[in-house]
Amino acid sequence: MVGQVFAAAPEGYVEVALTNGGFELGDDTGWSFNQTISQMQGQAWAEGPDAQGFTADSDPLFDDIYGKPNGMQMPNMQGIPGNPKLTQTGCAVMPLFIDDYPPDLKYIYEGKYTIAMISASILSAYGTNHCPSAAYAFSAKAGDLLSFAWAPVVASMDQEGKPAPGIWAYSDTFALVINTDTGAIQQLFHEYVPGVDIGEEPTFPWSDFIGEISPNVCAASTCNLQFVLINGVYNPLNMGNIIQGVTLLDNLQLFSKLPTAEAKPADVHVVITSNPNHAAAAGDVVTYTITVFNNGEGGAKNATVYLPINPDAAEVLDASFDDPDAWVSEVGEDGLIFKTGPLGSKDGTVVATIRLRVKANAPLWTLLTERALAEWTDWADDGSTLSNQPSVQVAPANDARESYTLVVEPGTDGHILFSSTIFAPGEPVGVWYNTPEGAVVAGPTYYAEEDGSLAVDFNSTDLPAGNYSMVFYGHWTEFTVVGAFRK
Repeated sequence: MVGQVFAAAPEGYVEVALTNGGFELGDDTGWSFNQTISQMQGQAWAEGPDAQGFTADSDPLFDDIYGKPNGMQMPNMQGIPGNPKLTQTGCAVMPLFIDDYPPDLKYIYEGKYTIAMISASILSAYGTNHCPSAAYAFSAKAGDLLSFAWAPVVASMDQEGKPAPGIWAYSDTFALVINTDTGAIQQLFHEYVPGVDIGEEPTFPWSDFIGEISPNVCAASTCNLQFVLINGVYNPLNMGNIIQGVTLLDNLQLFSKLPTAEAKPADVHVVITSNPNHAAAAGDVVTYTITVFNNGEGGAKNATVYLPINPDAAEVLDASFDDPDAWVSEVGEDGLIFKTGPLGSKDGTVVATIRLRVKANAPLWTLLTERALAEWTDWADDGSTLSNQPSVQVAPANDARESYTLVVEPGTDGHILFSSTIFAPGEPVGVWYNTPEGAVVAGPTYYAEEDGSLAVDFNSTDLPAGNYSMVFYGHWTEFTVVGAFRK
């Protein structure tokens, strides 16, 4: 599950209005409850627990219900002999109004109303009872997003009605999308949540969920679908257990994916700086700051960044991020991979701090790392890029200087070629030169090539004789690169 619900449409999508998706009409308009879903209501089974204490059947919904052509024919479950493990059950659906409850109980996710699905069951052994369900019919296509908020709370008591520890019961909740024309089913999630102690008013643990409509449930351009949330309770004990389970549901939203032609692309760049920035000795720790930012008109869903590391020269100590959605997905001797999470348009930025230690036997004058590769996904055409070239190499001593050195190549007829390869691809670079008298003469802004290089052919013919310096300044890396020349 993804902990994110959108107040507005996410990048690359437009919200499709769902009448009463958040129950704010105060009634059940657009919704249906307690309907039979392949005989799901009242379904129970009694199988011994596995090592984790859950049913031996890891997915009983599909195996025991949809896996059988006619489902399981279960009559009204009120102490029936046909299902001896479930001796009694009661199911109800009711609206909750915010003015009826203290605000600190958080019964309402958003607005004034929410819906509570309640199940009270007596199970004499291992088993699960599912009831009731809530369903909403809508039309959508593959790639569209469904978003909603839900909160399960379950508690149990023994046969004498005394509170039992919360671990004696679990909620057993399913979220589905069903194609009402073909019968195809997509399971959004199946969640077990441990119980709480009866006797205290619980604060419901609201969770946000967002799921993408799968082409397996909707192969056509538009499909008639039904969202279904099924409440359930699970008894992990081979003994009698009275269980009450409540699942709250609110804020159902649908977001339709825009055609690719209408989606704006992301434009992701990666900048690496380090301390020290030139050289480090054996045993030294080098701190790399990797800034990943999106300069495009459209957002990026995620960027994956691979930092190659010379396994003969350095090893990873640790990594940290300024954004909780960013994380390290893989670490090896020859590199590290991290994912940024979403990057908003124009200003989406994630900063990673990665520390490397120079190995004791690292060969002198070898680079610790190469350019990082970033690949991103967006709602247009995706993309990839390289970072600037980190210049830290193994040396006898630590070397941290404020500037870098330009390559200066005198030509003919007063022309001088100045060049550097340390910038990020596409980086804007300011260029100026300093006169012998200390004046600064500004030149135009250039842009680094795709390999991070920049070369400027300068005509010094009209300059007075003297000692000058040419300066390149990277606006992203903030690298200052200086080269001296004489006229």
